[in-house]
Formats: sequence, C-alpha cells, structure tokens
Amino acid sequence: MLTEERQKIIVEAVNQKNMVKLQDLMDLTGASESTIRRDLTQLEQSRYLKRVHGGAAKLQNKLEEMTVSEKTEQKRS
Repeated sequence: MLTEERQKIIVEAVNQKNMVKLQDLMDLTGASESTIRRDLTQLEQSRYLKRVHGGAAKLQNKLEEMTVSEKTEQKRS
C-alpha cells in the first residue's frame, strides 16, 4: 500500500472515531508498528491528528468541548 493511501485511511479512522489505537491502525492497514508510528509523526506534523500514548486522536478545537457521549466513547476505546 502506498504511503498516501495508508495515511488517508489513518486520518479517516481518526476522524470517524475521535481516537484510534495503534494496533487497530496496524490491523486496518496491514502495516508494521514502525510504519504506523512514522505515519502518525508525519500526520501530526501536518496537523491532521494528535499522537497520544498507544495511538492517535482527532485534533480538538480548543473553543469546542467534546460532548458527554464523545467523552464516554473515548474512555471506552
């Protein structure tokens, strides 16, 4: 899979779920852990997402607080 395709899949997953685990991204793309980590670093530098321990999260607008259901879902992930 090309880098651009893989990164597009990662961004779409993060935008849909707000937070995605590293293992889920590996399963989704079939890429290695080190490849996903490199992709997350590049995507964070490009401001598409925020790297968090064990995965990635959607960038949150500081003026916009998450809803209760979004916070609950994030804690379950």
